[in-house]
Amino acid sequence: MAAPLARRAVALDGSDAEARACLAVVLMTRGDFNAVQIEADRALAVSPNLAHAHGVRGVGLMLAGEREEGIRSLMNCVRLDPLDPLVSLRLSQVALGHYFSRNYEPAVEAAKRVIQSYPDFPTSYRTLAAALAQLGRLEEAKDAMAKALALAPRSFDMYVRDRPPWIRGEDHAHMLEGLRKAGWKE
Repeated sequence: MAAPLARRAVALDGSDAEARACLAVVLMTRGDFNAVQIEADRALAVSPNLAHAHGVRGVGLMLAGEREEGIRSLMNCVRLDPLDPLVSLRLSQVALGHYFSRNYEPAVEAAKRVIQSYPDFPTSYRTLAAALAQLGRLEEAKDAMAKALALAPRSFDMYVRDRPPWIRGEDHAHMLEGLRKAGWKE
């Protein structure tokens, strides 16, 4: 239902940056990262300081494998709108970008910063558990894993047991590897 509405909004006003950013989100959930970049860039051409467009651009780049540029866009999003209700998600995506880049220490640091500010946001605990396990810090990893499972078991299933279409297979496999090292049993 979101895709036709987002496309209709863009058709009604092609210069509406928010509509283009919303369309980019829809395209991202389908794993169409090239189209995400096109729509996010169009939104930013109209409104260069639109935090939402920087955020969707960043996550699209990060998930497409362009981690450094994606993290920069995500951080621009946070800088432009630090009070955005999605800031915990954006910061968690930064941690995930570091993890997928195999930069485990920065992933741990980023995840811990999210947890400090948003202790009930479960995604960061998954990334923290996997990154700590990759570093061989297994006791800490097991604690983070337990917290991830306790906070949101359905979310864990959705993002771990079932690969979302916007997560590339190799990235999902890498996350599973870290979580298995942290003690996760399928």
